[in-house]
Amino acid sequence: MTNQEPAARQGNPGTPQPDQTDGRVVRPNRGGAADVAAAAGQTLPESVAVVGAGTMGHGIARVFASGGVPVRLADRTLELARAGRDAIADGLSDTAAAVVDLVTPVGDTADAVAGAALVIEAVPEDLALKRAVWQAIGAHAPRGATLASNTSSYDIGLLAEAAGAPARVLGMHWYNPPYLVPCVEVVRTDAVAPDRVAALLGWLTALGKRPAVTANTAGFVGNRLQFAMVAEAFRCLAEGVATAPDIDAIVRGSFGFRLGDYGPFEIADLAGLDVYRAILDYLAEHLGERFAAPSNLVELAAAGRCGAKSGHGVYEWPGETARRARADRDRRLAARLNSIDAGGQNR
Repeated sequence: MTNQEPAARQGNPGTPQPDQTDGRVVRPNRGGAADVAAAAGQTLPESVAVVGAGTMGHGIARVFASGGVPVRLADRTLELARAGRDAIADGLSDTAAAVVDLVTPVGDTADAVAGAALVIEAVPEDLALKRAVWQAIGAHAPRGATLASNTSSYDIGLLAEAAGAPARVLGMHWYNPPYLVPCVEVVRTDAVAPDRVAALLGWLTALGKRPAVTANTAGFVGNRLQFAMVAEAFRCLAEGVATAPDIDAIVRGSFGFRLGDYGPFEIADLAGLDVYRAILDYLAEHLGERFAAPSNLVELAAAGRCGAKSGHGVYEWPGETARRARADRDRRLAARLNSIDAGGQNR
């Protein structure tokens, strides 16, 4: 699957890092987007236009303004754009007036995107509305500008077609609230040059985000995983397996508790891919084909690439890597549990 070896976790460039002796997580080196972003120099665009001043739009504008980038925030009317800027001000302390001052509300898309190095569309998930907005963006944005959509699911190609600029349009899927959630999915298409993707990754990394690149497919990665879980949660509720509060408690206190530190492949490698394959076979027998083990998992387990215990799985686990990873995992999760208990949030 990958030849990446475990390496120390890369921290968020925009937040203070813990002391290097605190047991930083030993994990497979993710590479990919992080390497490309580093190669891009982690610069910032000179100016940004955000079209759509609602929850996601003003949140994204806040991130760029907090990084010192001038932002023109547009909506259907100037009043709506001003409301978006006011929402930014409400979420910041009085000492952050300089951030708000970098956000200029605009009541016209054409005016907002003129001169912008990066244009971000963040209007509601209505395809007809998005197409209309993208026609305006394509007509008025500078020819060299990078154009991005915050869509959570739509085909980027449809939006690029509406803009008439397929070589410049990417997906840039943020999660709510944008100023707190670190990951941003960068959705590439075959029409966009690698250097444009690299520049966008560099900008996001410079803002303290953790970008990850996905192909242009329905739901990208985050929503495919998230909505698979939501759908199964509703099935459990409908079948009377557990109540809604208990289902939420199980997710928060079990695998969800770990997901802030380890992704599904890391967890599976540490548990054993042969174990996961056996569990999926049992679930498929009793709950249906939606739980059938994917062919790539079956092939890895059959080849003896069972994860950390065999030294090879989705990732490579040479030497003492697995032992260190488990020790670091336990320290990190214990610290998280203590933090939750101290904050009175252990529901």
